[in-house]
Amino acid sequence: MTGWSGLAPTFTWRKSQQHLLELCSHVTDRRWLLCAPPGSGKTLIGLELARRLGEHTLVLSPTTAIRDQWRSSVALFGGDPDTFASTGLDGPAQLHSVTYQLLGNPGAAEQEVREAARRLWTTEVAAEVGAEAAAERISTVERDDPARAKRELNRHVRALRRSLSTGEHAGLRPEQLLGPGPAALIDRIAGLGIGCLVLDECHHLLDWWALVVNALVERLEPVAVIGLTATLPDPDTAREKLNYAGLLGPVDAELHLAAMVAEGGVAPWRDGVRVAELEPSEAAFLDTWSDSFAVELDPVLLDDPFITWAVAHIESAAADSRERVTAGWDQFWDRDPLLAAAVARWWSARGMALPAGFDPPAEADVAAPLSLDDRLLLADAWLHAPDGAVPPPVREELTRILRRHGVALTAAGIRWTRSTADIVCSRSSAKGRAAGEILAREAAARGDRMRALVAVERDQATSPPAALRASLGTDAGTAARVLAAVCEAGEVVQRGVICVTGRGAWCDALGADRIQRAINLSTTDGRWVDSRGCDIPAAVELVGRGAAWEPAHWLRAARAALEDGAAHTLVATRGLVGEGWNYPGLNVLLDLTEVASPTATTQLRGRALRIDPDAPEEVASLWDVVIAHPTAHGDWSRFRRRHARWWGPDGDGGIVTGARKVHPRAADATPPPAHQHAAINDESAALVADRAGTLRDWANVAADGVATSELRFAPRRRRRAVRIRRRGWRRAGAGTAVLGSAATAAASVSAQLPTAVALAGAVGAAAGLLAVFARGRTRSQQQTAGLLGEAVAAGLAASVQPELRSAAVTTTSTDDGVTALISGVDDDAAQLWADAFEEAMGPLGTPRWLIATDHHAWRVPRPASTTKAQATAFATAFGRYVPGTRLIRAGTPEATELTLRAARERPHQIVRTLRWRNPR
Repeated sequence: MTGWSGLAPTFTWRKSQQHLLELCSHVTDRRWLLCAPPGSGKTLIGLELARRLGEHTLVLSPTTAIRDQWRSSVALFGGDPDTFASTGLDGPAQLHSVTYQLLGNPGAAEQEVREAARRLWTTEVAAEVGAEAAAERISTVERDDPARAKRELNRHVRALRRSLSTGEHAGLRPEQLLGPGPAALIDRIAGLGIGCLVLDECHHLLDWWALVVNALVERLEPVAVIGLTATLPDPDTAREKLNYAGLLGPVDAELHLAAMVAEGGVAPWRDGVRVAELEPSEAAFLDTWSDSFAVELDPVLLDDPFITWAVAHIESAAADSRERVTAGWDQFWDRDPLLAAAVARWWSARGMALPAGFDPPAEADVAAPLSLDDRLLLADAWLHAPDGAVPPPVREELTRILRRHGVALTAAGIRWTRSTADIVCSRSSAKGRAAGEILAREAAARGDRMRALVAVERDQATSPPAALRASLGTDAGTAARVLAAVCEAGEVVQRGVICVTGRGAWCDALGADRIQRAINLSTTDGRWVDSRGCDIPAAVELVGRGAAWEPAHWLRAARAALEDGAAHTLVATRGLVGEGWNYPGLNVLLDLTEVASPTATTQLRGRALRIDPDAPEEVASLWDVVIAHPTAHGDWSRFRRRHARWWGPDGDGGIVTGARKVHPRAADATPPPAHQHAAINDESAALVADRAGTLRDWANVAADGVATSELRFAPRRRRRAVRIRRRGWRRAGAGTAVLGSAATAAASVSAQLPTAVALAGAVGAAAGLLAVFARGRTRSQQQTAGLLGEAVAAGLAASVQPELRSAAVTTTSTDDGVTALISGVDDDAAQLWADAFEEAMGPLGTPRWLIATDHHAWRVPRPASTTKAQATAFATAFGRYVPGTRLIRAGTPEATELTLRAARERPHQIVRTLRWRNPR
């Protein structure tokens, strides 16, 4: 075995890789955190950093495929993988590549953390009464007061997690928190003389693994630590981010996929969506489910408290119309057309004629039946109305009904959670059939060049609720069900289909002989396959012979069949191919999974973006198959969340993130009605088929551009107003500040370019103005945005970032809102301003400090609220732009009143996206 000094890259670094290495060279604390997408060469970057350090290296990876990739990649630096690297801890090696599972069983991780927390609790008590008495006291509490014991244990679990985010000890040294097994493992690793630790895909760092890694790092000090990830966590996975942030610090270098396409590092792509229609039995089940849901809601919506509230909407608007105070119905409709139409249909459903002077437009369709969506809108608005006066027992009953059906009514609106209806949509047999139709279209366009991956969520059948079995069956959503559906498409099965899961492999019966032949001709390790019958229609099972077969061997067999052309489509579970599996020839991806996190999305879609040396001009097609049902929003919502941070062409020549780029209708959180499905499918398919247009869009992207953040309000026609307008409300509301619950922010990643903030959508009253009472006069929407942007910049300059004193905030009015730009400052200051602007103008929530006028309140952004002095400085500077403001501390009666009032009001819907912008 030779050391790192005998190795050097045998390839040419791409510009983006050189850029990342240049940024890494400025790190002085021997802690690197790099964020780069699949295909960017993170493995090569990690090996190069290890080579430069020249230390014995240990690599931790989430899967065996990635583990093996590190070992084989040593050859690209001139090393012999068999002697230089090892996939275990035994034997001499310069690089040991193992999986995180070596640190502990993921299934037992939560219990391991709680046991560590109990050790921490025991130590804390022992410091007061001694070790023996501490053990007795804690055992007594656990036996006699389980609730208190649970609270204490949870408190110490939180202390452990805080220690991971701060890097500080929780009260015990890391190795003292671990049991004998992990301690012995750390001793074993320390004996190898490790000087460099690589945490690949470090977003996988579970709490327990993070504790073990922290103990390992402390034992190995002064060890260098390299963290690699394909995407930074979203707010839903913030805890995982904290698990490595305390160890590695902030991101040292980040690379966006858009830049890699421009550079030629990954293939260009176009996203497509196909809205599938439920099978008849599934649709019948959902119809029954919807009817049952509506029947349970109706008694609440026909009880006196709700009737009193709902009638007030109609009578107040009608009275205003008759008295000519204002155009009552127009005002009502303009504020919230969805709620207005629902109230009108509810009135009609009760068999009552609308009052005189109440003339709804045709689009209200008040004669239509009251739908489930109408009922949910009414319940949502009533529960959040400032004067809704919902009796507590009624609120509890309504909440119970909604929760049982997978609906939560939050301050941000209606949120669909997991329900039996959502299970039907996510596992529908229609998805497999739609996958076959997509593959047939792709095969017709690409011919023999097509290599497709159909990713599914599960391998084995899971028992669905009893009510679903008649419509779904027991194997709904499995790889076997999808394989059978794909094999029904003649154009697809003629080109060969293979399926791989954790249990084995299958293929279409028609092409079984040639698929077997291709696999057997590729074998070099004594493994071969034959086939036998199975219970999957039109398929056979592949049986491994010779040495033992593991999932990694079946994936290699599938790749051999794809490379040979014996098969053109692979059906596989996400757990096997979601990350770490690479096949450059892949150019079509169909996502039938049930995940929506940015991390899983980036990893999975990255499989189809490798540059194929044999077809470097190829354009990838990335498809979502979705069920858009009016009373089960979960599948549509997952589709939209997948694209929240995923780049792609938007059809207008821009490269953006967000679901709207797939189809304009996807900008709406509400699923499209059935009569729109065919048009959405045809229009999306036409965009995907327009290869020249896709290449033209990507050709306009410069590799040295920036990702400019955009925060957009939902258009006014989608807004949920929750106040009931009474006579005189218009006069009482004059001159108040109404921007506080909505704003937009954007930060560029280049010091030379301004930071953009998009204010899209109408806010305010019927006139559509965004008004604030400042400097003695009412300002326009554009002026208000600029004023508050300047106020936030001034507040930050006075409290935490003096550099922002030189910032210039400018605004531009657009058709759908306002764009505000900040310039004259570097990246960090621009990003700080953008984040603070979004926070200050977003939902009030429960901040530490508030700034309030007589009519409204804003958050003091987190960076400026650490101390009272900072908050005071921010508020003072903010007040120079918005006179009459005052600083209020959380917890005071006034702050409580403001917080409760804000919680009852509907904040404007804000969607944050990114847009790629080239240097000017």
